[in-house]
Amino acid sequence: MSMKDIISDKPKVKEAPTEWDRQHPSNPSTGVPIALYTDENPATTIKGTGFKNRDIAERTIFLTSQPGARYKQHWTIRAMRERAAYHPHQTDGIREAIAVFDAWLKSYQPPTCEERREQGREWRHHRDLCSSMANHHSYGKNPSRGELRRAKEDLKDGQQLFSKLLLLCQRQRLRPMGFPLVSFTALFGGPGIHGYGSHNIDANNSLIVVNGEGLKELLGDNVNSLQLALMESIKITKIHFDRKDEVARAEIEKYPGHVTLQDLWKGGRKDKDQNTSHESKKTNNAERVEEKCSKISQKIEQVSSPSWTCTVCTFIHVGESKVEFLACELCGTARTSATIAKSQKYISTTVTAATRMKRKQAMTVTSKACPTSLPSSSWGCLRAPTKKDIQGPCKRRKGFDQPPSLMDFLVVLDFEWTADDKRKMEPVSEITQFPSVLMQLTNGSSAAADRIICNSLPVDDRIPPDLKCQSKSSKIDAICFSVFDSYVRPTLNPKLTMFSIELTGITQNTVDSAPTIDAVLIQYVHWLRSHGLVDEKGNRIGNWAFVTWGDCDIMTTLRLELLYKSIDLPPCFNRWINLKDDAIFRRHYRREPRGGLRACVESVGATWEGRAHNGLVDSINTAKIVRNMVQAGFRFVRYTRGLNRNGTPFGTT
Repeated sequence: MSMKDIISDKPKVKEAPTEWDRQHPSNPSTGVPIALYTDENPATTIKGTGFKNRDIAERTIFLTSQPGARYKQHWTIRAMRERAAYHPHQTDGIREAIAVFDAWLKSYQPPTCEERREQGREWRHHRDLCSSMANHHSYGKNPSRGELRRAKEDLKDGQQLFSKLLLLCQRQRLRPMGFPLVSFTALFGGPGIHGYGSHNIDANNSLIVVNGEGLKELLGDNVNSLQLALMESIKITKIHFDRKDEVARAEIEKYPGHVTLQDLWKGGRKDKDQNTSHESKKTNNAERVEEKCSKISQKIEQVSSPSWTCTVCTFIHVGESKVEFLACELCGTARTSATIAKSQKYISTTVTAATRMKRKQAMTVTSKACPTSLPSSSWGCLRAPTKKDIQGPCKRRKGFDQPPSLMDFLVVLDFEWTADDKRKMEPVSEITQFPSVLMQLTNGSSAAADRIICNSLPVDDRIPPDLKCQSKSSKIDAICFSVFDSYVRPTLNPKLTMFSIELTGITQNTVDSAPTIDAVLIQYVHWLRSHGLVDEKGNRIGNWAFVTWGDCDIMTTLRLELLYKSIDLPPCFNRWINLKDDAIFRRHYRREPRGGLRACVESVGATWEGRAHNGLVDSINTAKIVRNMVQAGFRFVRYTRGLNRNGTPFGTT
């Protein structure tokens, strides 16, 4: 459908189904629509993941209703609905998305002539906005070096102008400032929802709504030019841009109750101005005099009553009942002997020459009576530190000195997947063999040796002798006692390539008779549950971990395949140990793991058994490296890789 038909006064509403049927012919049960009516603008293009669940479907409808994209909204929603309906691996979320699309299509009303003209104007304004030199590189048009250099300069100019605009707004200068359209587009991009906020347009104006965190994303290195108080106080920033005159003005909304240094200075000046009157000074002076008089009267009352002061903690014992105390009430230090306490009930508080002499005599007597070493009940904050305080107790604190606990089990796995030496597997690679080897770790104690599980299980013939439980040894060891192995049938690329067959030795007949990945995952979780490692939902139980030779198995192949097929990854796969990590292999053997898996197995003194690039064979030989490390004293106590709540990988590199 051409642009003239969209903008014409007489819209051809009846031709839309014909054009749709021509672009999307009838598909088989596993087919996918051939083409999706869209344009090259990344800000308005809705890609194939717009029907994952209900929320994504509602977001797709919202994005297609933006100015500049409304002219193709009906086409895009129909395409999303068809893609979801013919998806080979439908989930409950996709079915909910189909219901959302059906409800919208049922309530859809074809636009009138005026609405089509308005949509055409929006589309032309949108294309003018996105046709600047700064955005050419976003469309994949292979820009030259000069164009890229000019695009970077436009972005830099936009960041500098945006920082100046914020400073002007902070100084309450709301007049518009010149802002070139090229720099504006390079900084804020096209209309739509962005990481910094949103960009909405109408006939000649643009409204940018930026949250507080989005300022750092937009300004980049220019964020240091703004004041720290300004950055922390901004909640929402709104930029009004006139594309015709190329001017912009900003509005800042601050957090409620936020006080800056300027506000404190203004408030201090106000308080100072209010307190400069002569009457307020008189009242303040009168209040201060009354407070001083009350404090003096309290001190006189305390001095007039009988009291004595401890020479160690300086605590004053006031009152006739406490005058005859033989020890300090607070720290327990001896005051004086009983005879002196009875003969001298309290030190006189009248300030005369005789009383001064008596105080000196009492102080000398009490100082002689004080012991040289203070008891344990004395006031510790005023007591001088001893050698015992500095060195600490001689007894070791075993709770802090004890090393972290050793993992109980390790599950060594090495997948095999579809591959080709001539091209990349599209859309993703698929697992063709799903093996695992379960190992139990013992810490060398007699109790752990009695709890070895392999003694009570039948021996698996697939386990080599150098991985089996030979005897109850007193040293730490890693023993293999269970094996899981299953072939998997790929569905995206069901026919194996010759390269994959020659590399792994897995034939086409083998995978054709095998279950799919979702069925294999159910069997695998049941196998882990039979050994008490996971619960019915796949959550990890106990202290154990997966062990892989690299990150391609879980982080790349398994995660991406299940993500594309909309299959939930079992929660137990959120943590694992990469044996090739610097903190594992290199730390233990003091060298890099070079030469491949077979060379590393033979370098540690183990014997390679079986055909290379077979999943079970590679898992068994990787387990030999694990057992060699454990027997040499290496302790597997923590993970090295993992997936966060959003499914993004993390870990040391």
